[in-house]
Amino acid sequence: MINIDGTYRKGALVLGAALIAATAFYANAAAPWQSDHAATGSAARDDHGAGEAVGETMESVTITQDGTVLDGAVVNGSISIQADNVTIKDTTVRYSGYHSIRVFPGAEGTEVLRTTIECGSERTNGLVFGNYVAEEVRANGCRNAFLSDAANPAEVVASWVDGEPFEQPAAPDSPPVVAAEEPSATATPTPTPGVSATPSSAASETPAPGPTNEAPAPTVSPPTAPLARPTVRRTWPTPGNTGPRRAAKRTTNDLSSRKPGQVISRVTVNGRLTIRHDDVTVRDVTINGDTTYMLHVEEKADGTCPRNVRVKYTEIDGSDAAEDDIPIYLECGAVFDRGHVHHVGRTSRLTDNGTVKNSYVISNRTGDSGAHRGAVGTNGGSNNKIINNVLICEGSGCSAAIPMYGDFAPVKNMLVKRNLMATTGSYCAYGGSVSSKDYPDGSRVRFIDNHFSTRFFKTCGRYGTVASFDNGVRGNVWSGNVWHESGKPVRAPR
Repeated sequence: MINIDGTYRKGALVLGAALIAATAFYANAAAPWQSDHAATGSAARDDHGAGEAVGETMESVTITQDGTVLDGAVVNGSISIQADNVTIKDTTVRYSGYHSIRVFPGAEGTEVLRTTIECGSERTNGLVFGNYVAEEVRANGCRNAFLSDAANPAEVVASWVDGEPFEQPAAPDSPPVVAAEEPSATATPTPTPGVSATPSSAASETPAPGPTNEAPAPTVSPPTAPLARPTVRRTWPTPGNTGPRRAAKRTTNDLSSRKPGQVISRVTVNGRLTIRHDDVTVRDVTINGDTTYMLHVEEKADGTCPRNVRVKYTEIDGSDAAEDDIPIYLECGAVFDRGHVHHVGRTSRLTDNGTVKNSYVISNRTGDSGAHRGAVGTNGGSNNKIINNVLICEGSGCSAAIPMYGDFAPVKNMLVKRNLMATTGSYCAYGGSVSSKDYPDGSRVRFIDNHFSTRFFKTCGRYGTVASFDNGVRGNVWSGNVWHESGKPVRAPR
C-alpha cells in the first residue's frame, strides 16, 4: 500500500504540519511575489498544486489534500476525489469497478484535463458525479462516460466517448439512478490525509447483483514494476500559472453575453465584459479594462441573478483604466477561478454568492481619488468565498488585502481560507465588524488556514493582521492561520 499525505518529499520522511509551513511553503515563498508586473496569463505555466504526483504508475488513489495535482500518471484502479481544487491531467485511468473517477459530495473545483478513461466492464462509469470540468477527456467502453445532475453540474468540453465527440446534455433534475448501484460500503469512505493509493483488486468491491453463474468482470492487472512514490510539491497561484492558457483568436471592444449556456473563450476584450445570462462560461480570456467595472456579473432582464456563471483562466489588466475603477464586480454570484488580476487600484468586489479562488490578485495602482483600496473584499453581502489566492495591496491608499465592510448589508457567511496575504495598508484584512459602518456585526466570518506575510511589515499590515473581527461570536471562527515565512501560528485578533 502506498500512502502519500500531500507533504511527502522523495528521499525524505513525511514532514509535520509546522515544518511544512516553515519549509515547503517557505521554499516557495518568493514565487508568488516574483514578476508581479511582467508576467501575463499566457506566460509559460507552472501548474503545481498543493500536492502533485508526477509521471508515476499507481493503483487506486484517494485524494484528500486540497489542491492536489495528478500529472502524467497511469492509474490501474479508480480515483476518489474528496478534496477541493484537484487537477488530474495527462493521465490514463483503467478500471473495472463502478466509478473510474468519482468526485465525492462537497468536493469543489475538480478539473480533469487531457485524460483517458478506459472502462473495463459493462458496469463501469467514467467520471461521476458532477462538480467537475472535463476538457479533452477520452472515455472508452464506459456505461456512462460523464455523470452529473442539476445540484452538482459539470462542464464537459472538447471530449470524446468511444471515439465520437461528446455533446453535453442538459443537466437532469435529480441525481442519476446509477448512483444507487454503488455498494454502500464505499458511499461514506473515511478520508485519510493527502493522496493514498490502495490495491485496485475487484475483490474489494461488493459484486453487482446478478446470476451466480455470471462470468466475473474483467480486471486490469497491476503493473509488475515496483510502484514509486509520486513527487509531491506545494505552491501558490502566480502570474505564470493563472490567466489564459491559450492565445486569443480574436479581439473585440466591450463584450456582453448573448444567451444562456454561452461559452466565451480565447478572446481579448478591450473594455468591459458583462455577464447577464445563466450557465455562461468564460475561459482563456484577457480583459484590458478601461471603464468603471472591467468584469461585471449583473442581473438578467427579468431582475433575477444569472445562475452558474463561471469565469476561469482569465486575466484582467487595469493599465488602461482609472486607478479607482473596479476590476471585478460580482453584483450577482459567480465563480472567478485561476485568474490573474493586476495593474488595478480598487478592490474586486463580492456581494452575494460569489467566489474568488486559485487566483493571483495584486492591487498596485495609486492615484488621488481617495478611494480605499484592496485586493478582494466586500461592502456587505452573504455566502461568499475567498479561497486559495495570493492577495496583495501595495502602495498608498491601501486599506487591506481583504477589506470586508458592512456598508450596504451585513457581512454574513464569508469563508476566507488558504489565502496568502500581504499589504502596505493598515491591516491585512478587516473582518466584517467595523463599528463605524451601518451594519457593524459580521457573522459566520471564518478565517481558516491562511498565510499572513511579513513582506511589507512584520505584523503583515502596518498595525496588525486583522481588525474589526469578533472572534468566537455569531459563528465567527479563527483557525489554523500562520505566518507565511515561518509557519508559526498567528494568534486570533483581540
